[in-house]
Order: sequence, then C-alpha cells, then structure tokens
Amino acid sequence: MKVITYILSILYALVIKIRNELYNKGCFKQWIPPLKTICVGNLAVGGTGKTPHAIFLLQSLHEEFSVAFLSRGYKRKTKGYIKLTLDNQTQQVGDEPLLVKRRFPNIPVAVCEKRKTGITTLIKQHPEIDCIVLDDAMQHRAVKPGKTLLLTTYDLLYIDDTYLPHGYLRDSITEAKRADWIMVTKCPPHLTQQEQTKIKERLDISSHQKVFFSSVVYGTPMPMEGDHQVTWNNIHSVCLVTGIARPQYIEDHVKSHVPNLKSMHFPDHHYFTISDFHSMQQCMATMPQDTILLTTEKDAMRMINNPHLPHSLRSYIHYLPIETKLINEQDTFIKILKDYVREN
Repeated sequence: MKVITYILSILYALVIKIRNELYNKGCFKQWIPPLKTICVGNLAVGGTGKTPHAIFLLQSLHEEFSVAFLSRGYKRKTKGYIKLTLDNQTQQVGDEPLLVKRRFPNIPVAVCEKRKTGITTLIKQHPEIDCIVLDDAMQHRAVKPGKTLLLTTYDLLYIDDTYLPHGYLRDSITEAKRADWIMVTKCPPHLTQQEQTKIKERLDISSHQKVFFSSVVYGTPMPMEGDHQVTWNNIHSVCLVTGIARPQYIEDHVKSHVPNLKSMHFPDHHYFTISDFHSMQQCMATMPQDTILLTTEKDAMRMINNPHLPHSLRSYIHYLPIETKLINEQDTFIKILKDYVREN
C-alpha cells in the first residue's frame, strides 16, 4: 500500500507542478483585485490553523480599517455567493465562516467558490471596505492577492512533508516562494531564539519574505448554550468530541487538565448524524455524572443548530475557544499588516 500511495503522490506532484507552471508563465490569467487583499493559506491539507490566524488578522485590523472576510465555504451544501447573517447554518455557509461571523458580527463575511465573484460582490455591497481577508485561497490562483500569509506547523514543516496521498502536501513546496509572510504555527510557547533561527535557515526564505512564529492559546471551556461558566478546577471528567484535522493538539491540552478523558474523533468538517449523537450519549452514560461534553468552537458551529442534536445533550456541551499568539514579534507583525492596508 505504501508503494502505491508513493507512486500516486509522484503523479499528483507532477499535475500540480504543471498547473502552477501554466500560471507562473502567464498561460492562465490572474485577476488582481482593486483593493487590499490578504490570503491566508497553506501547502498542506488541514490542521495548520487557518481560521484562528484569519481571526487574528481581522482582530488586528478591524478597529482601524473596514475589513471583510471571504471563504469558499468548504463542505457547505449550497452554491454561489452568500453574505452571512447570524441566522445562517453550517450547511448553508460552512463551519469556519459561521465561526468568524459569530466572532465579528459587524464585519461583512461572505462565501463564494469563485473568489473574483465574491470580491466584486462584496465591494458592490460594501464600497467602504479597505481590505478583504481571503480564507484558504493560496491554491485559487485565478485571483492574485496583494499579500499572502503561508502557514506551516512547527511539528511538520512543509519542507519535511510529502505529497498526497502519501503525505499532507496538496501544493508544490516551491510555491512557498509566493508567500510574503510565513507563519510557523502551533509552536511551543517558549520557543527559543536559537530554535527560531534554525527553522528560518531550513526554510531557505527569499529576501522579500519574513518568518514569524505563533502558538495556540486555549481559553476556558464555554457553554454552547446559556451562560453557566465553568473552570478547569471544577472539571474532572470530559468526553471530548472533535471533527477537525490533527486533533492531538486539543486532546493533549485537555489531558493536562482532567484525570478522566474519553475521546471521539471524526473527520475534518464532519456533519454530525443521529448515530453520532447516540454514540456521544453512550459515552456520557459510561462516565461520572459531572462529565461535560467538550468540543472545538468550529465543531460547535455544526452542533448548535443541528436538528439531530438531542435536547438531553445540549446542557452538557461546551466548546474550547482558541486564540493565536505570536512569539516575540506580535507588535511587529501587526504593524506590517497595518502598513500594508494603509499604503497607497
């Protein structure tokens, strides 16, 4: 099986290389948006932290500038352009855009599989927009963004990865040169300057590129419904449910806080079914009475309005919010962002 996946990965890499070369040589046209755009992307599939970093960009910019967020709305059941409201469901718009809208109710958030259509429609609806953050748009080469933020995880840098289906890479390593900023994500919070220097040397960046490092900051579990607050001090038992790529990060974090943990992991962006919720109920039934059902904020978007969610589970469900924090150079990075949006 490994031999087969390795051969398939070589074929996949060849197709990707040809596609990129056609764009790089101008055989395929690229559209340049008439306003500032920042693409948040990666070279691998899932798990690099695109949504938390997009939220970080919006948080850094929205008080000074008029910003918007555009995504294709991965795994949604609809097509075309949709501007989000707080009443939308994940089946209509996708879990990540809905999460962003709930975090920033006053910021225009839209989904559209054709980024050019999405950008032009947003501009027509909101001509005051200064900058649009483009989610997961690095492989959507029909649009050329003003700036690109490339994400790669600390424990699996893109230079150490292999192509699908043998590894996680969905794009050529050489395409990293298109990025303006490279963010090494999910780093240990106390990553030393020496370690940072070694990583920068290994990435072999171009003169126009800057490398930054970020870590995940987990918040306190929040109830999916209601305002009953809990702290880790009074949580002793957790049924952890995830539908994300690479759930080991959150699982390790929860393990460090509670003595009793059972985990249920589903595929990334999984839509929970009646059977899934029944399995959750069974898990809860085998655990102490004070057990909470803990999930990610993104997964909570796919639960809260799910018609299959049993009423008996609702009061037990909590989600774990996360934030992105840059190591050492957060103020520098924010200044670079603002200078880009501000420049003529």
